[in-house]
Amino acid sequence: MKERLRRIAKWAVYPAFYFACLALFGYLTFPFSLLKDRVIAEFARKGKPGQRLEIEKLSSYWFSGVELTNVKLILPPDEPAPSSFGYSGGGDFGGAVPAAAAPKEMVIAIDEAHARVRLLPLLIGRVRLDFWASAMGGEISGVAPIGGSGGDLEVELSKIELGKIEPLAQTLGLPLKGTATGKLALSSVDGKLSKAEGALDLSIADILVGDGKTKIQGILELPAMRVGTLTLTAEAKDGVLKVTKLAAQGADVELIGDGRITTKEPWNDSQSDLYLRFKFTDAYRTKNETTKSLLGDPTSPLPGLIEMQVPKMKKAKRVDGFYGWHMHGALKNPKFDPSSVDVAPPAAAAGSGAKGGKFKKSSNINLPFGASTAVKDDSPVPPPVVLSSPRAPRAQEEPARVAPEQPAPIAIPEPPPPAPTPVPEQPPTPEQQPAPPEQPPAEASPR
Repeated sequence: MKERLRRIAKWAVYPAFYFACLALFGYLTFPFSLLKDRVIAEFARKGKPGQRLEIEKLSSYWFSGVELTNVKLILPPDEPAPSSFGYSGGGDFGGAVPAAAAPKEMVIAIDEAHARVRLLPLLIGRVRLDFWASAMGGEISGVAPIGGSGGDLEVELSKIELGKIEPLAQTLGLPLKGTATGKLALSSVDGKLSKAEGALDLSIADILVGDGKTKIQGILELPAMRVGTLTLTAEAKDGVLKVTKLAAQGADVELIGDGRITTKEPWNDSQSDLYLRFKFTDAYRTKNETTKSLLGDPTSPLPGLIEMQVPKMKKAKRVDGFYGWHMHGALKNPKFDPSSVDVAPPAAAAGSGAKGGKFKKSSNINLPFGASTAVKDDSPVPPPVVLSSPRAPRAQEEPARVAPEQPAPIAIPEPPPPAPTPVPEQPPTPEQQPAPPEQPPAEASPR
C-alpha cells in the first residue's frame, strides 16, 4: 500500500511542482512595463480627445492584482468662460475689464493605488475587483463587479479635500476648502445599475468658498463664504436614487436641495433631476461695500448688480430671497436652468411630460450653478391667495351681503283730479252777430 502511494505521489508531486514554479517565476518576471504601456495606449484610443493618462510605475500586487504609483489623469481645458459673469460694465464697476485668463489643463493626481481580482468568486463565475487609492489628500476604497457578473458596488471616501479636486476648483473659479467623507452601497440586479437598490451617505465638513483675495473672473474680490457642513443622503430603489436630504446651514450661505438620479449604464449616462436653491445671509451681504453693491443691501429696495447685469440670476431669484436652479441631464454633461420649484415631482409625473400641472417646465437656459420634465400633480392644490389693495378691495374678497327685507309700502289714495277752469264767454264777432231785420221803405212826402 505504501509503495503504491509513493508511485502516485511521484507522478502527482512533479507536475504540481512544475506548475508552481511556472506560476511563481511567471509572476516575478511578468513584463509589467509593457502592461503599463498597453494601459496608456488603450486609454488614449478609447478616451476623449485631449485626455492623457500618465503612470510612473506599474507593478504586481499580491497574486491577482497590480499596483500603480504617481498616476495623473490630464483633462483638456474647457472653453474660456465669459468675463465678469456676463457683466457688461468695467472692472471694479467702471474700470477696464481684464482679459479672461487662459484656461488651464486640469490634473487629477493619484499618489498610490492598487486593484486586485478576488479569487474565490471566480469559482462561481463572478469577477469582483477590490480597489484602493490614496488621492486628493484622503483615501478611496471599495469593491466593484466587473462585466455582467453582478454583485454589490461599494465605494467609501475618507477625508477627501475639496481643494485638491482641481476640476471642481476650476469650475468655481475660487479657492475651495472642505473635507468629504461618505459611502455609497448599491446592490445591482443581474449586474445592471439601472435596477440597483441601496443608499448614499455623504458629508462635507467646514466648506469655505473663496479666500478674500482671489478675484472672481479677475473683477471682484469677495470675502470668503462659510457654507458650513453639507449633508447628502439618498436611497436607491428600482434604479432611482431619491435624495432624502440635501442641506447646508452656514454663517454666510444657506443651501437646500431635492430630487433624484436615474441610474443607467454606464454610470456617467445616469440622468439627474435635482432642484437646488441657495441664498446669501444678510450678515454676508453687508460685510463690505462690494457685497452690498453686488448682492444687494438688505435695507435697500434696489436689487444687487448680479441681478441687474445677469438676467439668469434675476430669473432665478425667488420671493423668499433664494436663487433656485434645476440641474438635469446626463451626469457627464449636466444642464442648469433657473427654477422656482421647491421639490422634484414624482418620478411617474416627471417622465410623462404632461402640461398644466403644478410644476412648470423651465426654459432651456444653461448656467453652471438650476427644463424640467415635471408635470401635473394629482394632489389637491390650495386656492391661490389674492392680494388686494386697501384702497380698492376686490368684490370677491368681501363676503356676500344680503339686503334686509323692506316693509310693504302704505297705499295712499290719489287725490281727485282738479275741476276744469271756466272759460269766460267772448262777445260775438261781427261775423257772428245776426243781421238786423229789414225796414219797410219810407213813403214819399207830397210837394
